[in-house]
Amino acid sequence: MSLKLSYYDKKSDISDGQRAHTCCICGYVGPWGHKWAWYGSLRDDEDGDVDKVCSEDCMAAYNAKHKIPLSNRRTR
Repeated sequence: MSLKLSYYDKKSDISDGQRAHTCCICGYVGPWGHKWAWYGSLRDDEDGDVDKVCSEDCMAAYNAKHKIPLSNRRTR
């Protein structure tokens, strides 16, 4: 899955010039916030090819979809 960053989108909660991120589960487009998380390596991040989720609900759906075991999940 290749995710691309986009800029200002009228359906999102971002201002002109802010970097926008797209949730791979629900499709929400918005600025990075404290509830966002991403999955991938730093090399993937440099290529813009990481999965991003915007909320705890989307993170749970992503973990279930990809069968990520509890031991590998990041906790806060």
